[in-house]
Amino acid sequence: MTVVVRDGLYLENILVNKELTIISENGYTTCIIQSSNPDLDVVEIRHSNVKFEGFSILGSNNPSGIHIGNGIQYCQVISNKCGLNSEMKIGTGIKLSSATNNSLIGNKCLYSYDNGILLEYESNNNEIINNECTMNRYGIYVSDCHNVLFIKNICSTNNWHGLYMCDSDDNLFESNICSNNNSNGMQLVRVSNCTFLGNIVINNDEKGFSIVSSENNTIFFNSFSNNDKHEIFTDIYSKNTWYSSTMIYYTYKGEYSNLCYMGNYYADHDLNDDNADGITDKNYLITATGLKDKYPLSAETNDYTVESWYLQKDKQFVISQDSVEESNININRGVSIILPSNNAQYQQYSEPAFCSGLIRFSQILDKDTFFFLNLVF
Repeated sequence: MTVVVRDGLYLENILVNKELTIISENGYTTCIIQSSNPDLDVVEIRHSNVKFEGFSILGSNNPSGIHIGNGIQYCQVISNKCGLNSEMKIGTGIKLSSATNNSLIGNKCLYSYDNGILLEYESNNNEIINNECTMNRYGIYVSDCHNVLFIKNICSTNNWHGLYMCDSDDNLFESNICSNNNSNGMQLVRVSNCTFLGNIVINNDEKGFSIVSSENNTIFFNSFSNNDKHEIFTDIYSKNTWYSSTMIYYTYKGEYSNLCYMGNYYADHDLNDDNADGITDKNYLITATGLKDKYPLSAETNDYTVESWYLQKDKQFVISQDSVEESNININRGVSIILPSNNAQYQQYSEPAFCSGLIRFSQILDKDTFFFLNLVF
């Protein structure tokens, strides 16, 4: 069932306790929900498979603008604005508590007393994508959550850390921006088996990327620059890998193509690069641990193009993303598929062939998952 809400200001608290799609007619600028009881969540979702899209949310003191609670799954919270300005604050913008397999996409969480987005109590297997968290206490706060995707979020101008995560494992942070926060860009405590890829951590008042009591994380192709105290900070207990786990094909400044492991860009490093391959001549020492980034980048990540293949509508791979319509392929257990390139020709190889490219998955695979991948070119 779909409910379309007309433009207007609605003074109420909303409890969603059935499977619904609730969507505003014209988006959050003209459809506003203001709490009639500021001591309650403005919108509380108590049923799975709910879609909530396109509202401005105002007027919650301590609770949340939007709250997805215990055991709730497969909800979508899309293109909402929680908080208005310094006079119309909210407790926490969007909160997930023991809620799994949900999506927060394209929301703005502003001027919260506490957190822009909060994930807690094993809110696992969620995806947090393209959200903007600014002018809060913390941009995104994560505690005891696992197998979560954080992709293309902006956490900037917050009073404390842009992103804080503790006691959490097996998460992916890709292409997020943490900038201009009053404390650290990213603060990580007791986290393991996470991947940090393609993030920009810049212009924070204290440390850029701080990771303590954490191990077995992989951190590569990130930019750490212009952070006041340290670009990165770690302690003696944090044994992590500061470059990619595999070699990657890339083009540097549109000219130099290379196959190499890739580390991170550190603005406080000696950036000398005699052979102009995009990798500095000297290792970057990770203080306190004695570990090294053996492949630090000599320029910020926007000077590199990583080779990727894109899936076209007719289920073929092409190397250019121009004019490609996104498509998905579901691979069932025990089934093999062939994905030909645009100019596929049948060829036989007497020994394994080598080709370059990256395969990207839309969700984190189960640890017991294994597969064979054949690309036919």
